[in-house]
Amino acid sequence: MNTEFVPRAIVAMAERWTEAPALILPTQTIPYGELHQWFSGVAAHFSNFDVGRGDRVVLMVRRPDEMARLLLGTMVMATAVPMRVTAGQEAIAQVVHQLQPRAVVCEPEAAAAWASLGVRVLTPTEVVLPVPSLDWPESAGGGDAEAVIVATSGTTGLPRYVVRSHRMVLAAYGHSGRSSAARAATRVVVTAPPASAMVQATVFATLLGGGAVIFPAVGDQGVPTPGAVLEAWRRHGATRIAGTPAFLRALLDLAGGTDLPPLDEIVASGASIDPPLVARLQERFGAQVINGYGLTEAPGLARSIGDPGMVAEGWMLPTPGRDLAVVDMQGEPVSPEVEGEIVTRGPHVFTGYLGDPEATREAFTADGWFRTGDLGIMDGRGMLRITGRLNEVINRGGEKIAPDEVESILMGCPGVADAAVFAVSDDRLGEEIAAIVKLQAGAAVDLRTVRRHLLERLPASRVPREMVIVTEIPRNASGKVMRNLLSAAHRGKGS
Repeated sequence: MNTEFVPRAIVAMAERWTEAPALILPTQTIPYGELHQWFSGVAAHFSNFDVGRGDRVVLMVRRPDEMARLLLGTMVMATAVPMRVTAGQEAIAQVVHQLQPRAVVCEPEAAAAWASLGVRVLTPTEVVLPVPSLDWPESAGGGDAEAVIVATSGTTGLPRYVVRSHRMVLAAYGHSGRSSAARAATRVVVTAPPASAMVQATVFATLLGGGAVIFPAVGDQGVPTPGAVLEAWRRHGATRIAGTPAFLRALLDLAGGTDLPPLDEIVASGASIDPPLVARLQERFGAQVINGYGLTEAPGLARSIGDPGMVAEGWMLPTPGRDLAVVDMQGEPVSPEVEGEIVTRGPHVFTGYLGDPEATREAFTADGWFRTGDLGIMDGRGMLRITGRLNEVINRGGEKIAPDEVESILMGCPGVADAAVFAVSDDRLGEEIAAIVKLQAGAAVDLRTVRRHLLERLPASRVPREMVIVTEIPRNASGKVMRNLLSAAHRGKGS
């Protein structure tokens, strides 16, 4: 039996937790003992359409629970390619050109776009019906076989396609410092849209540990609302919630005095979390707040250890089994407390960008370390703190400014719900700082108040020259601010 095969490793949990819930859907609960049937239903239908190992299947569905079943069922027979349900014709054409998928599972409204490009179209209802049994094929190529391909644009560039092998997925999500009993007692609520890397992380990590994934009801775009997450948490006794700081803030504001089951932990990911929000979450929900750090190319690199002061300051402990280091521009390790680029290596790292050998070569050092593109500091204890992104640092007349630093202060301003900081061109300084701010509903605050809040906590040179109030902050599927779009939009206005 191939032990480096993700669906088989998840189904193996049934030997110990047969009756335990695995997937808690809005209308039913699927125990571990029935997962084989559910995954086999997807795999059998693909087999009927001559989809097999080496083929790629795009999954473009509206509901996160459908994505979970399709993701794991597809991996039995082929390579899964999750895709946003809101993707347009141009994005679809790009995927067809670069990935050459054998089939797509999509909503009816997207069928014509795929069919016009010669891709076999299936609907979700056609491929999620359970079947009594199916002999699963061994993964051709073993653990190195493609399991999932994830599109990532980071926050600055065009999409690249990250190839995740079965071995990588198991290494990235299949190990934890927690006891098996603790992992099995975990109930995690999904808070992200179906194609996001966060949904994959939730599904893989939870099911490989014997826990349960709770899927709230969703709207037309497949995004769980804070209200739906609160209801699912209350109804099914969630023990863990992971989400972006903006989502956690909205959840906190909506919860009010609602009586909710206790949480073990709250995980903030996708962006830095400001100290006031940490304090409010801990006070209201009584759970430790964890800050997580990882990339699509190398998930689960580090997490904070629960100490409120450490979380507020951004210090994290590298995940056991991950080699992490901080290096200079020449790739040489720097001394403790000296800023440099964070690099990592090990089986948790992706195998490369599909069809882009040059980008793959540039992403790794000569001795095999993956260059994350993140700046950080490692202290003498081995603790890590992220200080910014190499390609996002704003160079204001020679002064280097990390957008995350300014955003963290912005998010601490009373009445601010979300914020983004980005570079804009400046004839005198080269680059200046700009920001957009989303206010909380009914907040009695204006930009003058926000600017005063910043000036009390930052040097004047680090306070954004321009600030605008908006109704939404553009973020990618992982919850990261799309600074490239903001900078480009600013240039387009001729500013």
